[in-house]
Amino acid sequence: TAAAPIALLRHASPGRALASGSRGSTRGDGGLPGRWYAAAQVAFAVLLVASAAFSTLSMRAMLNRPLGFDPVGASTAEMLLTTPRFRDVAARMTYWETLTRSLREDPAIETAALALFPPLTPGATSLVEFGDRTLGNVGAGYRIVGDGYFDALRTPILSGRDFEARDDSMQPRVAVINRAFAERFYPNESPIGKTIRSPSMESYFFDGAAPWITVVGVVGNARHYGYAAEVDPEMYVAYRQIPAQTYRLTAIVRSVDGRRTDAQIRSITAGLEPLVAPSIAHLDDALRRNISTQTFTMRLLGLFAALALLIAALGVYATLSISVQRRKRELAIRQALGSVPQDLVLLVLRSAMGVVVTGALVGVVATIALGDTIRATLFDLAPLNAAALAITTFTIVLAGALAALIPAWRASRVHPAQAMAAE
Repeated sequence: TAAAPIALLRHASPGRALASGSRGSTRGDGGLPGRWYAAAQVAFAVLLVASAAFSTLSMRAMLNRPLGFDPVGASTAEMLLTTPRFRDVAARMTYWETLTRSLREDPAIETAALALFPPLTPGATSLVEFGDRTLGNVGAGYRIVGDGYFDALRTPILSGRDFEARDDSMQPRVAVINRAFAERFYPNESPIGKTIRSPSMESYFFDGAAPWITVVGVVGNARHYGYAAEVDPEMYVAYRQIPAQTYRLTAIVRSVDGRRTDAQIRSITAGLEPLVAPSIAHLDDALRRNISTQTFTMRLLGLFAALALLIAALGVYATLSISVQRRKRELAIRQALGSVPQDLVLLVLRSAMGVVVTGALVGVVATIALGDTIRATLFDLAPLNAAALAITTFTIVLAGALAALIPAWRASRVHPAQAMAAE
């Protein structure tokens, strides 16, 4: 640490240092006291600052990934129908239909839709079987949604159609799949009109016999679990066609002007059924919470990197200050023999830069050697960025040079008469 050279500097006696010097005992550049401490601090600073730079770049790359939905201006209101009147399927369906219509009619609300698993909440995964082929155990995301769901999230429909109000329990089952599902299982053909089914999810809903479902649309990929999530195949089914799963649904409400619509949601739900209290959240808040761990880690690493850089600079400063004290007689003699102050500054700076560059090179080698360990902490195991490592190393070398300027300037102020008097 920087403590050792700083302690030496504090307890050093300038008089003893000057009096003990002689022409034959000049230590020279290779004898800087505490140089290995300073070099180690520089190496550690390179390693830590480079890791922080890689983490920042990795975080930026993650945040640049397309979510596939727009969280800004979108609220969610989860409702659970537990009162006796909602034991009847028809009563539940009427409530959801009335709620959706009332939300859409509010002037402050652009659109609204229902879903069992809204974005940034735990969803479901199901085994999938195909009507025209056998692929073994194939899994896909499974989400129960209502018509207008993709519009509310601004997820584009790429082909086919969205769910419609007529897709109820009296009509043939339909599904919408995402682009990842289509590309993986139907790479060279259109999936529209193909049949699939979800035995692990829907066997329970339909007394052990999962029905075949016709694909009617393909939508864009959505990272329902946040930026860090990979895009997996997903299938969407209509909540109207699964009445058994309508005790709990979430309304996704998009406002007209981006402002929050909590008051409108509470007013509408209270008017429909006072005993049903919505649990309101906001997708942009949920997204910030989703990345809070990565953000905190990045900031903490940045703080440690700044401290490492400061300690390295202090170590170089302390080492050079001690060196200047011990070499005052030598520097005075050089000045008496014709060296100008600029020469003395360069002499001391060369000593400093030898320490700084050595430490920086060790830090670069350590960073590269620990590349796999560093990459394990990065998003998507991104490779180490050579430009970031180069800029980090240059910055630390520059900081070391600046830290050495004060001792170098002091070296140029040594007066030959004072040094000889101390002798």
